[in-house]
Amino acid sequence: MKTRRKRSYHSRILEQLRHEGKLETGSRCLNHILCHLWHSRIWTLQEVAFSRDCQVICGKETIPWDIYVKAAGFLILDVWVDELHAQSWKNYISIKLRDDIRHSLLGVPSEGDNGRKQELLKTGLSQVRHLQATNAKDKIYGLYAVFSALNTPLPAPDYKQPLEKIYEEACVAIVLRSGSLRILNYASSNARNPNLPSWVPDWQDEEVTLLNPSGTDATEGSKISQTHLSTL
Repeated sequence: MKTRRKRSYHSRILEQLRHEGKLETGSRCLNHILCHLWHSRIWTLQEVAFSRDCQVICGKETIPWDIYVKAAGFLILDVWVDELHAQSWKNYISIKLRDDIRHSLLGVPSEGDNGRKQELLKTGLSQVRHLQATNAKDKIYGLYAVFSALNTPLPAPDYKQPLEKIYEEACVAIVLRSGSLRILNYASSNARNPNLPSWVPDWQDEEVTLLNPSGTDATEGSKISQTHLSTL
């Protein structure tokens, strides 16, 4: 009943906005905004994560971040769900990721929040593989401040280190901090770097991760003993 009333309310809002000429009938403008490169760059993630008064500026227009997230979700999921460009969908995921990290760092509960900070630690922010970086090492170094804020200290950035070593050290740091092997679930991907250890996720691989079906993930209940911690 609540869902039906919500949709009816949304429909009336949409009709009013279109009547006033404030909302286009197609998804061209929304795709134009969501396909902007800002959404796909890894270094822009911390701009949102660490801003206490985050504002989105496009040309002469400004909108608070929280409203931007809700508006994007509403327009995407309730209005143009079947008309969006694939990149728009991918960038919407990055918007939600930024919002989750922001709320975790600021200690602000987000919608549907169930231990989201711990979940971010366990997954090692593996969703960032969809974000772009000119240097593949920045898939980790671009999140150095975020990991530190999540109490997951990484080795100091050193661009002289081989990429494989950087990813391996990041994976070990995540396992040590979270006490979980959940990160191993993201080590299986379609186009991973063959030089990486088999248990280390490839943060530069943008292909779909080969996840196990729900309820069959052996890493879900895995905990790390003190003996194993010292080994790592």
